Amino acid sequence: MIGSAGDRNKKLYFQDLTEDQDSAGGAIEIYNNIFDRWGSLKTISSDEKYVSTELIASVTHKIVLLYDSKTSKLTNKNRCTHGARIFDIASVINYKEESKYIVIVAKELIF
Repeated sequence: MIGSAGDRNKKLYFQDLTEDQDSAGGAIEIYNNIFDRWGSLKTISSDEKYVSTELIASVTHKIVLLYDSKTSKLTNKNRCTHGARIFDIASVINYKEESKYIVIVAKELIF
């Protein structure tokens, strides 16, 4: 399930959400990189549906990282990027509670 070190060949950036105000006083969401790690990124499922005559695809991925002081603090309030791709974190699991690997289930929305 976890794979080898060679499978963790994707540079992933993890982000935190900050809310700010624009010049008109409206709320804007800004994501800032908080750290990066090498990890694996595997597709586990995909789905397509029409919403208001627009096709929207959703792809679910499994991300595996080494456990450390930063990866262990990730939550579903964070997100992950790889290049131009954005992944919303759905769950973060300390694999087998051994504090060796973090397994993340994340959704990538494709428009």
